Amino acid sequence: MPLRNGSDAWFLGDTFTGDVVDGHRTSFDMVHNAVGMETPDGHMHFECPQGAEFQPTRSGEWYWPGYGLEVHGEVYMFAKAISNVPGPAGFSFQWDRSDLVEVRNPQAPPQQWQYSTRSVPGTPETGLYGTAGVRDGSWLYLYGITDGQARVARTRAEKLPALHLSYWTGHAWSSQAQKARPLFDGGATEMSVCKVPGRSGYYAVYTQDGVGRDIVMRHAEQPEGPWSDAQVVYRCPETGLFNYAAKAHPELSSKDGELVVTYCCNPPDFNANVDPSLYRPRAIKLHIPQ
Repeated sequence: MPLRNGSDAWFLGDTFTGDVVDGHRTSFDMVHNAVGMETPDGHMHFECPQGAEFQPTRSGEWYWPGYGLEVHGEVYMFAKAISNVPGPAGFSFQWDRSDLVEVRNPQAPPQQWQYSTRSVPGTPETGLYGTAGVRDGSWLYLYGITDGQARVARTRAEKLPALHLSYWTGHAWSSQAQKARPLFDGGATEMSVCKVPGRSGYYAVYTQDGVGRDIVMRHAEQPEGPWSDAQVVYRCPETGLFNYAAKAHPELSSKDGELVVTYCCNPPDFNANVDPSLYRPRAIKLHIPQ
């Protein structure tokens, strides 16, 4: 997320802490979220205090980051509130709700950030929003996934942290969340929607169906669509791993039509993460034709 001081803030999910010695991680200690600060000269440092950088007020939950932006010198990050539920290894969790995290002093080091949280309207049944977002003029468009179907709501960016959401019904905007209609199927709870320098419209980038080797892209001239069919733009070469969380980073583009995309690879056997090449983002560079 670009900041007004020229730095970029990277909001990270589950993050190992500790050192790498002789090509091996020395610890499996982990925080559920962390912040990486990248300065204009490309230097990156990470803030991983004991516990998590952002913590929900409800016991037994943690945050995984979603979309973020800076407005009037304050940082807003839409966070997924997650809790444990019975399930297979690696998938024993659920997304309970979305919260809006407001950082009042983002120019300070992240360990000194002062923040507050508030709930984002929505339920798992009517839609949870904030996994992706894009700003267009005065409007902030927030995307969510319900049963693999993408939906969109919007609010006035300048009014944050107030959230007065209206929902796309397929032909108009409504204040009633239950009237929201799907934009497309096969979406993922880790997704990005962005503009690409030198190209018109909007691009949705995500891992097909949430987990798999195919990274796909859709295009629309308006944030609410209509969206094109999904096109596979990259097949991850890694096999035998969980490939997921493909996201675009247009702030890293150096020329028109260029788009940097990251994705993650995790092993089915958690102990295999002693290999530091696993459980970390990987980056590719795409060229988007006109």
